[in-house]
Amino acid sequence: MTINKVTVLGAGTMGAQLAALFVNAGLKVKLLDIVVDKNDPNLIAKKSYDKITDKKRPLLFDLNLASHLTYGNFDDDLVNDDADLYIEAVKEDIEIKHAVWQLVLQHAKEDALFATNTSGIPINAIAASI
Repeated sequence: MTINKVTVLGAGTMGAQLAALFVNAGLKVKLLDIVVDKNDPNLIAKKSYDKITDKKRPLLFDLNLASHLTYGNFDDDLVNDDADLYIEAVKEDIEIKHAVWQLVLQHAKEDALFATNTSGIPINAIAASI
């Protein structure tokens, strides 16, 4: 399988770094997070996008690569998502991770790959929700 599109689940520090890494590798990336403000549903992911593309200290090798990066939220942007790879980088809380994967499973294409950036939770515990 060739990976062309990546969806990063969680737009905090680690998620933003992962998104930048994949964009720098030439992949199309969607960076998603939760809705914390109904008036600005993409607030968290937008802040991370702005950090990634900051002209003074960009995380991208070439700011023209920013066109490969989009951002959004779990509620609106997992629908019709066609990522080849989903990588989860949400809070180190098994219940949150399970909830995120359950959302992804509703929308991911059948042959999509799943990965996690967890550091302290056994992968088997996370995989139990898939």
